[in-house]
Amino acid sequence: MTVREAIAQEMEKLSKIPEVVFLGENVINSGRIYHTLDQVPIDRCIEMPIAENLIAGAAIGLALAGFFPICIFQRMDFMLIAADQIINHACQMEKMCGRKMELPILFRTIKAELNEKFFVGHQHSKDFTYIFEPHLSTFVIPHTIPCSTIYQLMIKRMKPTLVVEDYASYNNTA
Repeated sequence: MTVREAIAQEMEKLSKIPEVVFLGENVINSGRIYHTLDQVPIDRCIEMPIAENLIAGAAIGLALAGFFPICIFQRMDFMLIAADQIINHACQMEKMCGRKMELPILFRTIKAELNEKFFVGHQHSKDFTYIFEPHLSTFVIPHTIPCSTIYQLMIKRMKPTLVVEDYASYNNTA
């Protein structure tokens, strides 16, 4: 099984949890986030416009309403546009409200390097993990922990969490 297949398998499992909803750009259209959502029912997905701060804000609203949003940014560079919502709102919600609260959001993104097999352009080839790591729990796939374990840990957390997938590893053995 490849890393991509393992991620797709975990997304399918997560889609069976009633509170889970997937949102982002191309969760329904154009490749379904590099085919990792192919087995996720369309009615569990919310196709969003090209407005990353809106996508992250919608994920926060869904989490506050009792859902478990899986908010997907198909390239890490796009997360910079949503950094205010993620770092200053999602990660600070308990402090802003002055009480303990559950805010289960899984922010999922893909980092990619420039190469001829998947040329994402110079503007989409950066790894900004270090910007988000101080603010929310972060896991990078591939990792020494199996993909299935990482996503199962995420679903149990009731805090904003980031999973960074390395596109270069998608076709490697999981």
